[in-house]
Amino acid sequence: MEQTGLSWIDWTVIVVYASATIALGWYYSRKQKDSREYFIGSGSLNPLLVGVSLFATHLSTISYLSVPGETISKGPIMILLIIPCYPVSYFIVRRYLLSVYMRHRVTSAYELLEERLGLGVRLLGAGMFVVVRLSWMCLLVFVAARAMTVMLGVSEEWIPRGSSWSPDSSPSSTPPWAVWEPS
Repeated sequence: MEQTGLSWIDWTVIVVYASATIALGWYYSRKQKDSREYFIGSGSLNPLLVGVSLFATHLSTISYLSVPGETISKGPIMILLIIPCYPVSYFIVRRYLLSVYMRHRVTSAYELLEERLGLGVRLLGAGMFVVVRLSWMCLLVFVAARAMTVMLGVSEEWIPRGSSWSPDSSPSSTPPWAVWEPS
């Protein structure tokens, strides 16, 4: 019999991973003394490790789903083009970006923008970041939801699509926690 959805071992791994992540975060949050330590680690972190951490935060479901698909579609040349980019990115971030933050003792790029160009440019930069990041997160949730429908063996009606949840927008196919807006 062909299995659809996640098995008990998959759910066990998910629960153990989530529990360990929460426990680790709770443990280290108890050692933190102030917000400066939270944001910049009191300025005592190795720039190489900070760069690797920043880079890892940008790997997402989209990366894990798209790279294998592109590699299958276009062949192994995709891997040969992507892999050399990682060390180059690490070098650029460590050498040119993180050193500026460490030298100026700031917690964000927005502080540098305000120092050099004024409050208006800082607010513009922050606003642009929020718009780009929200758009990226919407795409990320959508791509992850598409993958989850396959793994869980449910229909694609459960994927959020703006204010309308299903293709026919009928109240009968709308999940109870979604908002239905008549046409």
